[in-house]
Parts: sequence; structure tokens; C-alpha cells
Amino acid sequence: MNARENNNLASEVITDLTKNLVMMDDKIQGLYGEICEVKSMFQAVHYATVEGGITQVEAGEALTAIKTMLENLKDNAEEITGFSNGLVKEVM
Repeated sequence: MNARENNNLASEVITDLTKNLVMMDDKIQGLYGEICEVKSMFQAVHYATVEGGITQVEAGEALTAIKTMLENLKDNAEEITGFSNGLVKEVM
């Protein structure tokens, strides 16, 4: 390979890595949004329970929904971790 081909290849690699970093940043921002939603829902259920605004059955249903959200959040976090590990390996 000559210098021009090396530069083109390096440019392509940098472009691909930049796209992957942008995609990872978007995924992390999405995770943060999910975390904020779960936190808000938990706080609302807690407040409503303390204030007596909802029954124990309703609180249980809400907490079950929050549990499902947390399980999805965990799955999404694991996916992002795998993606970032793959990106690091690619860079190295």
C-alpha cells in the first residue's frame, strides 16, 4: 500500500469509529432517559402510597410494572455494555 491508500484506509476507519461512538452516545442518552422514567414512576408510586392516594393492590401493580421497566433497563444496559466492549476491541 502506498501512503495515499493508507490515508484513505485510516480515514475510513476513523469515520466508522466516529459513527459507532455517536451511536453509542445515543444509546447511553436513551438509557439515561429510561432511568429517569423509572425513577419518576417509583417516586410517584411511593408518594401516592404514603399519602394514601392509591390502594395496596394498585401500588403492587405499579411496582410490578416498575420491575418490568427495570428488567428492560438492565437488558438495554447489557446490550450497550456489549456494544462498547466490541468497540474497544475494534479500536485496539
